[in-house]
Amino acid sequence: MTPTRSRTAAQMLDFTWWTVGEIAYDDAEADPLIRTCPDLPYRPLQEHPALFVRFADLSGDLPSFAEFMAEYGPLLSPEGDRLSVWTTEHDAMQEAVALFEALDSEIVSSRREETKGALADLINAGLARHGINPEVVPSRVPCQKGYLSYRVRDLAGAMWLQAAVAVDGDRKYAICPVCEKRYDATDATDRREFCGDKCRAKAHYRRRKGGEAK
Repeated sequence: MTPTRSRTAAQMLDFTWWTVGEIAYDDAEADPLIRTCPDLPYRPLQEHPALFVRFADLSGDLPSFAEFMAEYGPLLSPEGDRLSVWTTEHDAMQEAVALFEALDSEIVSSRREETKGALADLINAGLARHGINPEVVPSRVPCQKGYLSYRVRDLAGAMWLQAAVAVDGDRKYAICPVCEKRYDATDATDRREFCGDKCRAKAHYRRRKGGEAK
């Protein structure tokens, strides 16, 4: 089978999620509910193509999950999720990203097939856990019958779909020198050494201020 390497998760579906308002939790509880309420809609797959890698990069404690939620929203429920949900999803994604990146190095040269299998198992389990199902969507283009998309219910599922497409397309990720967050650098050029226009503008401003100081 020849993989469709040109398509990203953002091109496969238009998934909408929500940023959140105030976040609250009781860190004295063993498994606190990180509570919130939906605020503004946004499109995670289009606006944050490396979101699954950023999620894996979290330290894995309650404050880091709350900070991620404040920026990108909850994982499953618009009203918030238990800490155990965050921990389970994060641990699995962190392991998947570690295997994904190990395959780009010489670390697993003698265990490549085993590593590929472990990575596939993790991603397939994530897709199944969140009910990521393919579906054919009728096309609005007169000469096209329809196109393949996926049914996604929550942010965690969207990130597992991103991970699956990253494996299929052998996508590459780099660290932005300004915000220090990772971004999709698969098609990077000199203009794509930053995660986006905001960080590129900040870097330009810093260089200009540095030149004026001299």
